[in-house]
Amino acid sequence: MNDIFIKMVPIILIFLLGYTLKRLGVLKREDGEILLKVVFYLSLPFLIIMSVARVDLHLNFIYLPIAATFIIMGTSVIAFWTGKLLQLPSPTLGAFLVGSTIMNIGFTLPFVIAAYGEDGLARISLFDFGNGLLTFTLVYYFACKYGTGAGKNKMLAKKLILWPLLWALLIAAILAVTRTAIPPII
Repeated sequence: MNDIFIKMVPIILIFLLGYTLKRLGVLKREDGEILLKVVFYLSLPFLIIMSVARVDLHLNFIYLPIAATFIIMGTSVIAFWTGKLLQLPSPTLGAFLVGSTIMNIGFTLPFVIAAYGEDGLARISLFDFGNGLLTFTLVYYFACKYGTGAGKNKMLAKKLILWPLLWALLIAAILAVTRTAIPPII
């Protein structure tokens, strides 16, 4: 237990540093958007490739994206019937469905890495693959159906095809299955 706490200290210090820099005016809200894009489109995909490619992928890992799928599907059904029971108006029901079904687990990554290393990151990445796939399909469908985004199927397809996590996982799976070594410099 003490070992995990020691691994968490740097993460907590980074959060405190970010908070302090924001309070001092060094960082602004716009900087957060830029940092998020760098992490989402560059850092996280490479981190996923590096960790998943080094893990021995087993067929039983398929339960991770399937588990995410069942969680989202189950939550969707419960949220839909709860919204109907509460007689929520259509736009509110849509917001309720979307808010109830999205699992934003990105903030957990530093903690998973600190506690479980590359194996933990590889597993949560596989879980998040199922989560993201349903977010870009079912949850997006809810948003379009109950919101003003009707008829944006091309945009959804483009987002899904260009989704960095999808490409990172595909590349990492190929590297893992072929047991291709990643050069240390990368």
